[in-house]
Amino acid sequence: MNEISEKKSEVMAEIKKLYYIIDEYADERNLTITKRFLPEVDKLLMERSQKGYSIVKDAYIYYAYAVRVCKLLIDLELPVSNGEMDIILTGALGNIVNEAVSFPGKEKELAAEFDLNDEIMHIVDVLTHRKMSGKKEEERYYEEIKKDKFALMIKIVEIAITTEEIYNNSFKVIDEYVRLMREYFFPMCIYAKEKYNDMELAISVVMEKVKLLSDVTEILTRRYRDRWRALVDEMLVLQEENARLRVSIRQMEEEKNSRIAEQK
Repeated sequence: MNEISEKKSEVMAEIKKLYYIIDEYADERNLTITKRFLPEVDKLLMERSQKGYSIVKDAYIYYAYAVRVCKLLIDLELPVSNGEMDIILTGALGNIVNEAVSFPGKEKELAAEFDLNDEIMHIVDVLTHRKMSGKKEEERYYEEIKKDKFALMIKIVEIAITTEEIYNNSFKVIDEYVRLMREYFFPMCIYAKEKYNDMELAISVVMEKVKLLSDVTEILTRRYRDRWRALVDEMLVLQEENARLRVSIRQMEEEKNSRIAEQK
């Protein structure tokens, strides 16, 4: 088994494990929408064969992200009713489905296909990533999220899950991530703790987790970047030395050919 296949097998095993945890939790709390929607998401993203929708390659990666988000939302023991938790988990799953699947009718078809109510679809609509061409559009996106308590909680948890593996990306992606943390995530958490007092403990836990991972990522990135720059400098020195050697070899060959010509 090659490294890619092994990694995929590990992710698939994690998905299966988290699926049963979420499914059992939905049973315990009588989360009827989550209970119905979870297997539909599983079929859609694992089989990639439903009704000819355009589904991203390696959709299982999106699915793994979705169940990790749901698991953390469960672990936080949010002080919400069963009905509210049902909306939160379904909204989190629906958001990822909306990212991974291209529905001809966009959110409307997602709602119709899976019979999701307006409150869930509002969360999905607010969380859906859009191409943001500037600072104002970024600010508008996060401001809209802040207006919806459940969308805000999902977004905070999504960022926490993303943070766990952000170090696997390029320096450019990491730098952009750090910027978004400073400009939006931490201010968003502070706002949420003040606005939604009942969520303060859960938000503080996630905030601390993200801060710790972000700090570690920045430290490691700084070290790798310094090492990378040192390697680039070494490579440039070697390239210059290689160029000098090629010149010397060419000169030696010319001198050798000249002596051979003189002997003739």
